[in-house]
Amino acid sequence: MESAKAQLFLIKIYFYSGIIGLCSAWIAEYIFDIKPCSLCLYQRYLLIIITFIAGSSAYILPSKLIKRMIFVTGLCFLIAAVIAFYHVGLEEKWFKDIGICQTQRQANSIEALRQQLLNAEPASCSQASWRLLGLSFAGYNLGFSSLMAFLGLFPFKFFKQKVS
Repeated sequence: MESAKAQLFLIKIYFYSGIIGLCSAWIAEYIFDIKPCSLCLYQRYLLIIITFIAGSSAYILPSKLIKRMIFVTGLCFLIAAVIAFYHVGLEEKWFKDIGICQTQRQANSIEALRQQLLNAEPASCSQASWRLLGLSFAGYNLGFSSLMAFLGLFPFKFFKQKVS
């Protein structure tokens, strides 16, 4: 496989995996009523960025930019993997929250306080709301994001064309 074709293939994998990740998160939230915590939302924001970058690289931008965009999406996946690792660590009680996962809200007025009391509390980052085979969404996201980061940050030796 030529280098350009391999790069286009990888950026399309990023694009479609981002779409699948976002759709599964939205299905979990809106169909199965699994509420996301703030760390879940941060990971979702990164997936939106990754999907936008990969989609525009695969279908809009010139092909000479794909290699750079693969690296950028790889960095985004690395950040997502770090957030997922922190999230899994909170769920498994490996360490304590350093203030990133806020479950308490502040009210500026009595009406805002009333609305917050009437509405449901946001999900806690330290409790997994769903598990399959012992892993939470964050655990699966950690493995997935780590793999995608590896593919994005270390594939450049695979994209070098062979000299005949």
